Amino acid sequence: MSQFSSTHLRHALKSLNKDHSTNVTAVIIDDSIFKLEATLIGQVNTPYEGGVFKMSIHFPCDYPNIPPKVCFKTKIFHPNISERGAIYLRVLKSTYWHSMPIIWLFKAIVEKLIEPELDDEDQVDKNLANLYKTDRAGFEEMAREMTNQYARRAN
Repeated sequence: MSQFSSTHLRHALKSLNKDHSTNVTAVIIDDSIFKLEATLIGQVNTPYEGGVFKMSIHFPCDYPNIPPKVCFKTKIFHPNISERGAIYLRVLKSTYWHSMPIIWLFKAIVEKLIEPELDDEDQVDKNLANLYKTDRAGFEEMAREMTNQYARRAN
């Protein structure tokens, strides 16, 4: 990985931790700037409100030309996040990726939590998307229950 990428990541990490609009903070793990653990606090007035969600971020050797791998470590009930924590976000796919500040990436993740993408079949858990479309209150109740079970500060 180039020195430019390391410097770029360190600066981006500092900016992310100073900007509170995303409710995301990130720390370096394993003494490597290329492996981060981020914490996202669930947005107010959403079923994820107050939840503390951990994510892992792995930057490839060719970053920023290739997207990072971002995965939820905390279980979350959402149509754009798999059972294993993979995030279905178009900008994280190599074919759609364009170099962007890390803070924009996390803003896109937060936006996706607030307003899921339900129409792209490759990007959605069909059962959860159907529940969201047909029984929004039921979906939100399940999301709140899972947030309380898996993402409370004590977990």
